[in-house]
Amino acid sequence: PAEDGPPAGVSMRYTRGVDRENGLTVGATDMSPAQMVFRSLQVGPTTRRGLFLPGGTRVRIPVQIPAGARLEFLPQLLPPEAADPLEHSDGVDLQVSIEVDGQPRLTYRTSLALGDAVPVALDLSALAGTSAVIEFLSEPGATPDLDHVFVAEPRVSQRIDDPPRVVVLLVDTLRADELSLYGYHRPTTPNLDAWSAEAAVFTQARSVAPWTLPSVRALLTGQDPELWSQATTLAERFGSAGWATGFIAGNVYLSSNFDMADGWGTHHCVNWPDAADQVDLARVWLDEHSHEPAFLVLHFMDTHLPYTEPESWRDRFAGPRPSRFDQDEFHRNDVVSGAPLTADEQAYVRARYDNNLAWVDHQVARVLEVLGDNDVVVLVSDHGEEFWDHGEFEHGHSLYDELIRVPLVVRAPGLPPGRTDVPVSLVDLAPTLLHAAGLPADGLAG
Repeated sequence: PAEDGPPAGVSMRYTRGVDRENGLTVGATDMSPAQMVFRSLQVGPTTRRGLFLPGGTRVRIPVQIPAGARLEFLPQLLPPEAADPLEHSDGVDLQVSIEVDGQPRLTYRTSLALGDAVPVALDLSALAGTSAVIEFLSEPGATPDLDHVFVAEPRVSQRIDDPPRVVVLLVDTLRADELSLYGYHRPTTPNLDAWSAEAAVFTQARSVAPWTLPSVRALLTGQDPELWSQATTLAERFGSAGWATGFIAGNVYLSSNFDMADGWGTHHCVNWPDAADQVDLARVWLDEHSHEPAFLVLHFMDTHLPYTEPESWRDRFAGPRPSRFDQDEFHRNDVVSGAPLTADEQAYVRARYDNNLAWVDHQVARVLEVLGDNDVVVLVSDHGEEFWDHGEFEHGHSLYDELIRVPLVVRAPGLPPGRTDVPVSLVDLAPTLLHAAGLPADGLAG
């Protein structure tokens, strides 16, 4: 309790860098060989699923080769986690062989160095209809020390014309009644308004919590967030069915720090990115996976404080900055500390929020233009935002509708457009997406 004063002491514990290093070192971890090899690993802001092959590792995988298939992967040499920066691998080769009836039919070899990560696509069309074994072999140089070879997103894929795609547009901190398509008095979402005319608009959708982590965990599992550690995520369900999976996130609660990266083919997370940058990444990812079924969650952070819309958008709905604020970007403490805001100051804060929503709408249009009528597209939020409706500001502090009621718009082939007032929950979204993709959705709470 605040009235008890500060605690006598606070201790914090983080995973040590050497512990992460041990997880990449044979003999220094209690992982099984399968856990060591088949895993997700992070380089910079991006986590990928793939094969970890310490120097001298051989992995053989039996596959059926379909017509028109390619073997695709992204090979790279991982930087050390905790070693002296002057220490690094002395070089390692990656060899990939495809055998049919015990005979090598195709071999690819490359030398890997730090910083290299070039996608590889091998044409397997000459082997169509055969039962083959794909072998990955990492061959060390003089020593295997720090030969951390990672083969990201390895897959045998067929090129499919107009493959199914499921795209979730997840806008952080977006309350439903702030969108013009939900009747807001400002034209905050003209592009989404036009797109939603052919979609199902849910007027009574609600989140499971007034902040990000539990809400998104429920969204990605179809289970209550407390069951996260036992649940099978949408990334795992789509991935095991042969879909490419991607999550482009912009909130630290959606990062690997909170176990949100595992299971995705590609997971990219930086804190507070601009909507334009998120869309650029999404369009590249969609293009890279344009020939195969793909599931993408694209997350926007712009409607969350500190409100960083481009300067050219700053006066779209907001007037001059009140003297209370000494800069255009502001955080919760700038709003709630000191004297209560006047009505004009509150109106300015909300107008800045609306500016950022309009900016997201403008950028979302760039995603919608590369999606087609056969794609399943969802607009949703993790929670809303308080604007003194019940005396408070921001989120995470109460369970009023300004925080729990969220936009939910679904556009999918065969789904009749229109509005429905039936109460639905974020827990219902996962089974809905699986059903739309023709995948099983058994055993979910939603």
